[in-house]
Amino acid sequence: MPRPLLLALAALAALLSCSTAPKPRTEVNERKNRAAEFTRSGNERFAQGDYRQALSFFTLALNENVAVDNLEGICSSYNSIGMALLAQGEK
Repeated sequence: MPRPLLLALAALAALLSCSTAPKPRTEVNERKNRAAEFTRSGNERFAQGDYRQALSFFTLALNENVAVDNLEGICSSYNSIGMALLAQGEK
């Protein structure tokens, strides 16, 4: 195999391996905390009857949980989103 091709394949392998590296622990904790804050804000809006705004907060929480593969948070976010949609009258 020609040397430039080997170098290109090695560079490609290195690049691909970087994209699947786990996120640093501090970033994971920060994003989980941010998701918890969004959920808290969504619950406050839900209690006030502002279901549209609550849905927005719950969706933001879902995005943060998905970004760090927080399965418990993802399930909780989907549950909250479902409650907000039902409260708005959507099925």
